[in-house]
Amino acid sequence: MAALTAWVRNISALVLLAGFLDMLLPNTSLRRFARLAVGLLVLLSVLKPAMAFLGAEPHVTGLSARAGLPDLGTIISAAQRLRTGQEQEALRTYAEAVAKRAEAVALTVPGVGSAKAEAEVSPVGTGVVTRLTVTVTPGGALVTPVRPVRIGGQPPPAAGDLAERVRTALVAAFELPAEDVQVSVDSPGG
Repeated sequence: MAALTAWVRNISALVLLAGFLDMLLPNTSLRRFARLAVGLLVLLSVLKPAMAFLGAEPHVTGLSARAGLPDLGTIISAAQRLRTGQEQEALRTYAEAVAKRAEAVALTVPGVGSAKAEAEVSPVGTGVVTRLTVTVTPGGALVTPVRPVRIGGQPPPAAGDLAERVRTALVAAFELPAEDVQVSVDSPGG
């Protein structure tokens, strides 16, 4: 008896929904389409208990296999491959942007004519820079660096070589440990 009550309640709810949609939609082809769709839903809800009573339950899950549509497992694996590809592409793009920024930082060091950088990014987490490799070529600076001022007779601090100055600038800019930043100096001719 409870099943019959639920069945009548479902059909009456669908009929009320059909009437509400019929009043809501304008008098166009969309209204005819909505009538068709709701009519099919009402027909399905009326026939489903009768088919179940007769023992001929409709198999809705088999329709996708007959229509040539992939099953859920195939769709999920394809989505997983797509997500992995997008994550790898995002990490590669991020590593390229970090390398360009490292080149720009290296070019701010006096005495650097050109710079080429490569960045390694951790695939785990949010893309942390794990290693920075920069190759610089010395070049003529347009402005001569200011000589250190000696106060009280102390010797001036050592200027350091170009690679160390570039490494110091990169460590400060990227907040990386010094051992994760490698700088090599190329000869100006190539």
